[in-house]
Amino acid sequence: MNSEVVRAQIRGMATTTAGNIGINGAQLRSIEIPLAPLQEQHRVVEKVDALLKLCDELELALRARDEHQEVLARTIAGTAH
Repeated sequence: MNSEVVRAQIRGMATTTAGNIGINGAQLRSIEIPLAPLQEQHRVVEKVDALLKLCDELELALRARDEHQEVLARTIAGTAH
């Protein structure tokens, strides 16, 4: 909605009444919003899914590292149970 294509459409529809710029609902419904081709949308979703999975894996690895560091710190301090 923030693309120049959409903004140009909105500017073209805007009417001024007493210094206020207005657009009605029918005009808003007529705005054409550019979308990537469906195949590209699917590719983006697949990439985002893969990145989210990687983030989950990294979060687990960091949690495991923190737990390991805790055990080592307790061992070094002589308080391991």
